[in-house]
Amino acid sequence: MPAAVPDLLRRLAALRSWASTPGRRRIAYAVAVTIFVGSTVAAWQALPSDRGDIDWSLIALAALLVVPGAVVNAEEYRVSARIVGQRVALPAALRVSIIAAAFNLLPVPGSVLVRTRALAKGGSSTGQAVTSTLAVGLAYIAVALVIVAAVQVGAAPVQAVVLLVIGLAMLGGAAVLVRRLADGPVGAVLQRLVAVEALSVLVKAVRLYLTIEALGFEPSIAQATSLSMATVAASAIGIFPGGLGIRELLSGLIAPAVDLPASVGLVGTSMDRVIGLATLSVLAAIVLFATRERLPRPDHGSHPSVVADIDAVFKAYDIRGITPDQLDAELVRSIGAAFARFVRTQPEPHDRVLVGRDMRPSGVELVAAFCEGVTSQGMDVTRIGLASTDMLYFAAGSLDAPGAMFTASHNPAQYNGIKMTLAGAKPIGSDTGMDEIKRMILEDDLSPQGEPGTIDDIELLDAFADHVRGFIDTSALVPVKVVADTANGMGGLVVPAVFEGLPVDLEVMYGELDGTFPNHPADPIDVENLRDLQARVLEVGADVGLAFDGDADRVFLVDDLGQPVSGSITTAIVAKGILEKEPGATILHNLICSKTVPEVVRENGGTPIRTRVGHSFIKATMAETGAAFGGEHSAHYYFRENWRADSGCIASLVVLEQLSRTGQKLSELRKPFERYAASGEINTTVDDPAAVIDRVAAAYADHDQDRLDGLTVDLGDWWFNLRPSNTEPLLRLNLEAATREQCDAKVEEVRSLF
Repeated sequence: MPAAVPDLLRRLAALRSWASTPGRRRIAYAVAVTIFVGSTVAAWQALPSDRGDIDWSLIALAALLVVPGAVVNAEEYRVSARIVGQRVALPAALRVSIIAAAFNLLPVPGSVLVRTRALAKGGSSTGQAVTSTLAVGLAYIAVALVIVAAVQVGAAPVQAVVLLVIGLAMLGGAAVLVRRLADGPVGAVLQRLVAVEALSVLVKAVRLYLTIEALGFEPSIAQATSLSMATVAASAIGIFPGGLGIRELLSGLIAPAVDLPASVGLVGTSMDRVIGLATLSVLAAIVLFATRERLPRPDHGSHPSVVADIDAVFKAYDIRGITPDQLDAELVRSIGAAFARFVRTQPEPHDRVLVGRDMRPSGVELVAAFCEGVTSQGMDVTRIGLASTDMLYFAAGSLDAPGAMFTASHNPAQYNGIKMTLAGAKPIGSDTGMDEIKRMILEDDLSPQGEPGTIDDIELLDAFADHVRGFIDTSALVPVKVVADTANGMGGLVVPAVFEGLPVDLEVMYGELDGTFPNHPADPIDVENLRDLQARVLEVGADVGLAFDGDADRVFLVDDLGQPVSGSITTAIVAKGILEKEPGATILHNLICSKTVPEVVRENGGTPIRTRVGHSFIKATMAETGAAFGGEHSAHYYFRENWRADSGCIASLVVLEQLSRTGQKLSELRKPFERYAASGEINTTVDDPAAVIDRVAAAYADHDQDRLDGLTVDLGDWWFNLRPSNTEPLLRLNLEAATREQCDAKVEEVRSLF
């Protein structure tokens, strides 16, 4: 027998290698399903002949309990991971749960086998993983014994007392194991553990009770509870919202088939048949186990207190990722705690944090977790509720407090993120706090400190709207027709409030707040997402069309002829308006804005300053220079009197003011600023971005160059910028020339070099 074990392992390894492609893996899943179906058929044949009529409604109800059982089993793994400092997203926990359930004929050994492996892959030592999983196993059996004792105390008091003593002793053992590993207070972890295991025992017991009763027998709840400790825990996974792939789907369908052989064995079938059916179940489980997709493994040194995707979600200027796979409540809770500690290290520490969110459904849970993290460090939280990002900046500036905005801006519905700011709306980027916050999550003990902070709510929409209107002379506005496409984003809330009381006939398209974006993506930089707005502007004869992104901090314009206005042209229009009110002011523009922008600034008596791409660089330069305004090609517009933060609403009103003062249509107002032809941003995947940039620089060595942000080359009548992506092996090319023909030709010339 021992010699057969290595041979079995080699065969499993060969099966794993064979099933390395999705197609072959599906074949393996089909084999597993076939085995389970065969197990089910055999189970029906093994049923005692003296059973009563089968109650199919009870069978269906028992099968439905697979879904809550799935979540409970996944939470068991998440708790065991938490004990050793790991933070595991629910989908990853469910994947572990499938495998653990398949091997769970003996509850504790089965869980230890699979969960130990998963925890070790997550960064724990084998000893930590085993100890953590044993704590969960002990707690499960302890809770089960206590429940059995409670239901049997009337019929068998002595037996009940014995079971109760054993159960409490096991629970004490689990507490000792938790105390050996957990950071900080043990009580909270143990309380969570007991609650989860109580749910686990009861869900399995009820399912078994219903299944056995449906087959025509009369079990007791005490018997069913006892049996739940020793039978197959097939409630690993249902069909979880969002879809987790074919394995999860099939497991959800076949889980009741695993229960059935176990239930049959419990009501009188001979032991050899039970063993045979269980063997079939294990064989199918081996197929699933050997062909599973590998769990993500973090690469953060030896410290386990991290989710595998923390590097993926911490960007240069914010936190952003897919929920809950990359960004879940547990990670966000840690971010909240780390942010609170970071705020306290600042020269001017504060005692509260402002929190807002956009309309994405995941924001509710993530905001709650973030607030828990902040208050666990003794800091208070003031929630501003549903808000645009520029409304959060307004709150941070006017209330002089740090803030966090939960949004993924223009990204699809499955994303969410956090934009964080210090008091006064001072930006936090990778070099101004983001890296330190990430370090705290990876390295520091973020357990609660002192008395928990409090949470309150405040309403700021009206004050924000007044603030935005204060940037223009509202008495100078003439009546205009405006169509605003808010793309089911936060513009649907803030835009009507801002335009209230102005001589503006406002029509809002897709104004319902809906984070699933049912009409089109909330990404106005993509011209495809402007089509509906362009058509509506022409249909109703509007003077201006406004296209906002998901968090409403950016706006793109459409003129009265239905033509999009670039971010560079809008920057030039707004800059001219600012310089009329503040002659000689400094105006910022990022280095891929059109040459039109610095030309217009100089023509109107201002001083243009070129900056790197990105809000943290613009805001920092604005603070250093006292610049009145800054614009980016991506439609971010920054205003000094807005605490140097960007606002699409303010930019919109400044443009309307310019239309009123000049008496021109937007299609006319824009013409003097349309001096060049631009390529737009062209992304190209390359193996070595730095090497390509050096090669291109060498090809144009005789021309003016700089490396402010990537490579910029000025060749007189045309110029280009080539810069790498922060997160992908991409090069981003922006090129501008005197004519469209020259622009297209020069794009091909530059791209031919890589």
